[in-house]
Amino acid sequence: MNGSMRVLSVSATTVLLATGVAIAQQLTVDVNRITDAGVGDKIGTIEISEAKGGVSFKVAVNGVPKGQRGFHMHEKGDCGSAMKEGKMTAGEAAGPHFDPEAKKSHKGPKGAG
Repeated sequence: MNGSMRVLSVSATTVLLATGVAIAQQLTVDVNRITDAGVGDKIGTIEISEAKGGVSFKVAVNGVPKGQRGFHMHEKGDCGSAMKEGKMTAGEAAGPHFDPEAKKSHKGPKGAG
């Protein structure tokens, strides 16, 4: 790379960082079955991608009955079991549902909550 191209590349990177333009990021997480005993077998993955328009989720799982499915996120990244009303309950360590707008409801794939 010649000197002027190097300067141009550094300048472009500096402009992107200075203006707050984010470079898209991707994260892949495992999906596991959960039971009262804790986290079970892996059944797939979720690719989480962040870009200018928001966040997208690409879900690939096996062993789930056919048909339309949905999912939600919890406040903590811990799918272990925990006590609820005096008994161990699957997934309870994850805490409450992630609900940044405090809707306290589930209204389908395009609804609030």
